[in-house]
Amino acid sequence: MTSDNKTTNQMFADKLVLGYPVWKGMLQVGSEMSRVTRRSFYQITMDGVPTTDSKVKENSIAAFVEYACQIPKVGIVSAGLRYEHVGFDYKDRINNDNSLERYTNDLFPSFSWANQWGAVQTSLSYSMKTQRPNYWMLNEAVIYINPYSLQTGDPKLKNAKTHSIGANARWKWFNLMANYERTDDALTQWSYIYNDKGVILVKNRNLDVPVRSVSVFLTASPTWGCYSPSWTVGMRKLDMKQTLADPREASGVRTVHYNRPLFVANLNNVFRLPHKWQLESYLYFQRKGDYMNFRLTNNICNLGFVVQKCWLKNDALCLRVTVAYSDPSFYLQSQHLSCVPSNADSYLKELLATILILSCSVVYLAVYIFRWYYVAKRKRNVELERQNIRFLQLRNVYDKARTEYDELQNEGGDGIARVTGQNVGQSQTDGAGQTAGNAVQQQAVAIQEVAAALCKAAHAAELPRRQAEERAIRQPLDGVKLVHLRPPLR
Repeated sequence: MTSDNKTTNQMFADKLVLGYPVWKGMLQVGSEMSRVTRRSFYQITMDGVPTTDSKVKENSIAAFVEYACQIPKVGIVSAGLRYEHVGFDYKDRINNDNSLERYTNDLFPSFSWANQWGAVQTSLSYSMKTQRPNYWMLNEAVIYINPYSLQTGDPKLKNAKTHSIGANARWKWFNLMANYERTDDALTQWSYIYNDKGVILVKNRNLDVPVRSVSVFLTASPTWGCYSPSWTVGMRKLDMKQTLADPREASGVRTVHYNRPLFVANLNNVFRLPHKWQLESYLYFQRKGDYMNFRLTNNICNLGFVVQKCWLKNDALCLRVTVAYSDPSFYLQSQHLSCVPSNADSYLKELLATILILSCSVVYLAVYIFRWYYVAKRKRNVELERQNIRFLQLRNVYDKARTEYDELQNEGGDGIARVTGQNVGQSQTDGAGQTAGNAVQQQAVAIQEVAAALCKAAHAAELPRRQAEERAIRQPLDGVKLVHLRPPLR
């Protein structure tokens, strides 16, 4: 069996954006144009698989306007509107009856608001977007996958439209994100019976029911020295109902509700070491749940470790060694699409994944507690050293003031003893010296009170005995305790 596949693509595009300040913000207007041409040919020597030869042209013209401004006490507000005109032309060169030509005109509004409340940054947004099918999804060539599976596209696929409302809050290195989406004409895959030999045909199609989803994610991205983790946990929950044909039911149909949430944990860790060494570890875990019209019946777990070494300027040359583990027991199941499981019901693998997650969580928690204790202890030591230095400064000031006071006191005493043999003017001079001595005495008493208060604060902080002993030896107050200084001379 042989196959022949030829594909050519051509694209021309241009974009123009003009901005002008208006009031307190900026007004932007612009336009976009694109032209895409794709030719594809596919042929396979297999019974029942037809040859395809098609040409697709898509021309689009878009114009948009957006205004953003900052309003005091309100925040940053922006609003925009986009208009798109798309012309789609599909030609089947073998069977012209399959050719299709259509034109669409759409408006896509958008709005956003952001503000900061103290240390918390918040934002709200609304947008309407479109998702065009990839060209391989439009190709109706029947591609061989295996003896029991074939795949093909559909040139008549519609564009999927999504309305999205999001809210975001950030505080320090925590980020909380919540989002609600509604998608019409969602793009997915469906399986059909191809022949009576057990072969199925997987085909791209649009869902005929809206897909609603709610997602909430919390991210922590701190930086602790050389350690920079990035941890994300969250969940995504669908709400979709489908009515499917089932001959086992009395009515011939049954309703399937897809609403099982998907819980996700993504734990990345980076250690940046000296000499351009870097260590990394990552853990990705996804719990079984529903996604579109697919149902994941097993958990997914990926674990890996990376060692990196860089050389040259700006890390131009890097060597990375990766050791990774990926759980292959992932089993995808849908009402119209299924894959052969690889040891899907392996209890041992689920137990191993759970043990790995718990072990990594314990390690991360231990690192966080150790880091918190180390930082708190370092801050405490810095504060004690600061008090120690301040105490030394006050002691030096006190000793100097005490020395000056003793000198002035002696000089004042001699002046009083000589008062009887001198005149009144000499007596006034000695009185002035005594007054200066009293001023110095008051200053020394005030310094004494401050030093005593510092001493009490140091004892209240419960200093380690070793530091107290070292300070007692290193900082003696001339053999006299600070709280038992002799009273000033009256």
